[in-house]
Amino acid sequence: MQVSEYFSKIDFWLIAALLISVVLVIFTNVHAAISLKRRYGIFATTFPVMLTCIIITFMGYAVLGIKYTVSDEMVTIRTGFKDESIPLVKISRIEASNDTASSPALSLDRLKITYNDVHGASEILISPSNRITFCKDIFARIERVHKLNNEPQAGLSCGSV
Repeated sequence: MQVSEYFSKIDFWLIAALLISVVLVIFTNVHAAISLKRRYGIFATTFPVMLTCIIITFMGYAVLGIKYTVSDEMVTIRTGFKDESIPLVKISRIEASNDTASSPALSLDRLKITYNDVHGASEILISPSNRITFCKDIFARIERVHKLNNEPQAGLSCGSV
């Protein structure tokens, strides 16, 4: 079983926003630590310093951990805290999207994957760094699964990627 990994495309504006957020958190907590040290001594600075480290670690893990893995049976979307797997045979459509909804994507240059689950049709937005290669990889694997199972490949569409 061959597995392909695709990392999320990252928009410059998002990196800038995250860096500004980190700088503000550091500045705020350093200021708090200095104020607390003057009033209560060196041990009072521990909380703001620990809070800063926790926030930066949390943000880094959430952002740097986004990747999409395509195997012969599944597309797995891994974020820092959650994995979601979609069986390839359940995918009905993949199309380009600029939707700003919250999703495991670090760019607005996204793909919307429509698939069927127990609740009916569901959608997820992702932003692989190479959308065309990602889409071709998925469709080649879906075709292979349908051929192995002697099933028709009805209604599958790649939209305008």
